Amino acid sequence: MKEIKAKYDKYISLIKEAQDNHGFIESQKCDSLIFTSLVGCLPEVNVDIKAAFDSKTGTWQRRPIERPCYPAHSKSTISRDQLLGLAWYTFYNKKLDISEQIVKYAINHAGYMGKGSLSRINIRPSLLATYAC
Repeated sequence: MKEIKAKYDKYISLIKEAQDNHGFIESQKCDSLIFTSLVGCLPEVNVDIKAAFDSKTGTWQRRPIERPCYPAHSKSTISRDQLLGLAWYTFYNKKLDISEQIVKYAINHAGYMGKGSLSRINIRPSLLATYAC
């Protein structure tokens, strides 16, 4: 058990070294939101998840909004896998405000959660229901 705890502590220290100023990991890549959402469930890791929320448009982005991915580096501003990671973060950290915002936005925008390829940005009923629970 000591070996597992030692590895866990090592990874926690490595994550902190890899975080940007918002606590995001892999923020140079366009899948940052999903990975940051997952590590943001660890009590030792501080994350400002709302750095990926564009309050002007009401949409979530793949990484902090000052470094947009779309259209130059990705085919969409958000994707279902990013939203799935965010759902895990939202529920684990009891962020009801995020869940409510996602549901309201989806309802008001016919399930299209951003810009880009429609097959990527359309939230499916099962994921929307997960946020609504």
